Amino acid sequence: DDFSFININSNYTDIKLGIQKSCSVGFEMNCKKTELSYTSNLAGIQKQVTNEKTGEFQASGVTGPEALAKSAVQINAVSGSITVNSK
Repeated sequence: DDFSFININSNYTDIKLGIQKSCSVGFEMNCKKTELSYTSNLAGIQKQVTNEKTGEFQASGVTGPEALAKSAVQINAVSGSITVNSK
């Protein structure tokens, strides 16, 4: 089933998310010194480095079977890791 919105703010924390394949999710991430990894079927996520010197980047996109996301995840992270898996 879909959810509406998840907002995560973290410092020095590892984040692991599991998203159902049938769920279309819009992602917005603002990160600094954070490792990002996701499964290949979540290829709709695009990463853009905003400041290479400080390790800052933004990542966004829609994953899942529908072009318009019914659910949204916003993550603001400093120093940690983000792992997103589709199950």
